This record gives sequence, C-alpha cells and structure tokens, in this order.
Amino acid sequence: MKQIMLILGSLIVLTCFCNDVGPRAGQPKIAKTTVPGQTKIAFVNIGLVIEKTQPEEFETEVRKAIEPFMQKAKELTEEIGKWKKEFLALPNVSPADKERYQQKLVKNKIEMEALDQQVRKTISKISDEQVRILYKQANQAIQEYAKANGFHAVLAYGNIQQDNASAISVRIKGMEAGGIAPLYIAPELEISSAIIETINAKKRK
Repeated sequence: MKQIMLILGSLIVLTCFCNDVGPRAGQPKIAKTTVPGQTKIAFVNIGLVIEKTQPEEFETEVRKAIEPFMQKAKELTEEIGKWKKEFLALPNVSPADKERYQQKLVKNKIEMEALDQQVRKTISKISDEQVRILYKQANQAIQEYAKANGFHAVLAYGNIQQDNASAISVRIKGMEAGGIAPLYIAPELEISSAIIETINAKKRK
C-alpha cells in the first residue's frame, strides 16, 4: 500500500511540474533562435578606415571653399603691418594719431576674428558631410566583408593613442562609465587594413 501511495504521489508531482513548465493551451509558443556553434567576431578601427579612405578631392574642396576668406585675411594682415609702420614713422605722435591707428587695428582684428569663425564653420560643414559619406561607405564595406568571410559580428573602435595622456584619460573615463574599449585584439580578428584595401580597390576600378 505504501509503495502504491509513493507511486501516486510521484505521478501527482510530475503532473504538476509538467503543467508548470509545459506550454498551456492558448499561450503562444516561443520561437527558438538558432545560435551558431562558434561565433566569429572581428574588430575594425573606424577612425583609421575613414582617414585612409578619404579622397584627395576633399582637401581640394576645402581649399577652394575657404580661399576667399584666406585672401581677405591676407589683405587685413597686410593693412595692419602697413599701419604699424606708418605709426612708428610719425615724428611726433599725438593722442589723436594714437587713437586713430588703434581704431584701425581694432577694426581689422575684429574682421579677422569674424573671418576665422567663417572659415571654421565652412570647414566643419564640409567635414561633416564628408564623414557622413565615408562612414556610410565604410559600413557597407564592413558588412560585405563580414558576410563574405563568415563573421557574425564586427565591433568598431577609435584610434588608440597610447602615448597621449589626454586620450588615455578619456578612454579610462569611458570605461568607468560602462563603455567597452579593446585593449588587445588578435591580428587575425583585426580587419581594418582589409576594409581600407577593399574600399580603395573599388575606387581604382
């Protein structure tokens, strides 16, 4: 009798367990994800890729865009030099002369500061657009390379400047805030050079 009760008890426990863990009527089944037996991960220095795939036309475009500002700055600088010579050549410098030349110098310096801001904005605008194009180009090349070589994931990182105290400080702060930065990458997992060569080879065709 005791043996029968033990068997019945075991069956009840097993039934309850199956009801708890098994799918119930009306409940959606959870889709299973197929995970590869071995995950291949690669790393790419995105900053280096963008730098090494930047077209020569970019610098030409920048120089052409800022040329009018640079020419104006040159003229203002020459005027300042001319006024300083005139001022020093005066036999007797009156307070009115001093005030007049100071106003000229201040006026040109203000104009040069305004030109400097315009040059910075112009370069920034061109650079932002160029980086957007280069990043899109790099991203496409990375995806194509990863698929062709069986990589399941590619992680990007920035330039590592081991001898730059400021850069090291920024990297450490980033890691302390929860970010991840590669400290060592096996050569066979670093694909930056391959991506750079892939992009530049397409340009040569």
